[in-house]
Amino acid sequence: MFNYLALAFSCTIITAVFLPSWTGSSLALAASLPQPLNAERRTNMFSNENALERRNVWNPEITQPNRRTLWTRNTTATIAWNTSTVPKGASEQKGKVVLGWLNPKLGGSEHLNIEHPLAHGFYLREGHVQITVPQVAPRDDYIIVLFGDSGNASPNFSIV
Repeated sequence: MFNYLALAFSCTIITAVFLPSWTGSSLALAASLPQPLNAERRTNMFSNENALERRNVWNPEITQPNRRTLWTRNTTATIAWNTSTVPKGASEQKGKVVLGWLNPKLGGSEHLNIEHPLAHGFYLREGHVQITVPQVAPRDDYIIVLFGDSGNASPNFSIV
């Protein structure tokens, strides 16, 4: 059986000895220790205010860029997707577009540049967004991934 008294004593010693020198107070650790799960906290954990937002899953086809697309670095380009099948309730969803590249020889990873989205905060219902083509290495296996719905990817295209 686990000795809770020993754990409480150990936490008290750690709090009293080590924490004051780091934070100036032993109250910081005491406030961060796990609190008992009473009936009120159990109820609040599963209340609607703490629930994840329900989202409509929508997988629009990316129509631009396509396999024949050739973008030039540092120019304006349009990314477009089909909006003919927007489900009810999805019209307020916002999206993010990132650039990636595929190389089947390297395991098929999408190599997505999540840290530097090409665009974000636009409404998916708009069906398109304009971006500035980034200064990236020329390749013919780039893809665009549209997030905010299901994270679908475009066909490969080229940037020169």
